[in-house]
Amino acid sequence: MTAPNPGTAYERDWSVTYHELRRVYEHRLTEVRDQQSRVGSILIANGLVLTFAAVRPTPSGGLGLLHAAALALLAAAILFGLLALWPGIQLRTPPFLDPAEVFEFADASVAARRLATDLKRELTEQEHVKVMNRRRYLIRIQLVCIAAAVVILVVIAFASLR
Repeated sequence: MTAPNPGTAYERDWSVTYHELRRVYEHRLTEVRDQQSRVGSILIANGLVLTFAAVRPTPSGGLGLLHAAALALLAAAILFGLLALWPGIQLRTPPFLDPAEVFEFADASVAARRLATDLKRELTEQEHVKVMNRRRYLIRIQLVCIAAAVVILVVIAFASLR
């Protein structure tokens, strides 16, 4: 019976580390893309509500002020949506995804360690979590503005029926 080659276990450990870090990186990029899609969908819904509110005749008096407030809230929601879409993460090809990097090293364990180190650095420097949390906060504000505007528009609609 032969003893296991320690180099192989070492290489496997770094390979597992690299693949796990790569999975985390891909997951975070997917979350960022999903957030961008969510903000885009909310902006479309906001635009529809804004269109509805803008083409509606402006009532006079206090209802007119409420109507103006609803329009202002919808405009603010668009602003918060655009701020949420502001790029905070550079989606570029990081060094660890460059196939040429792998062939720089004669030893697979050194290559795996370098790739894992580059990937860890990429995850740390990009601050994905910080950007995503900022976007979540802006999305919530955007939704609150839209909800408040819709409530105001419903109040105006019911008050106009009298």
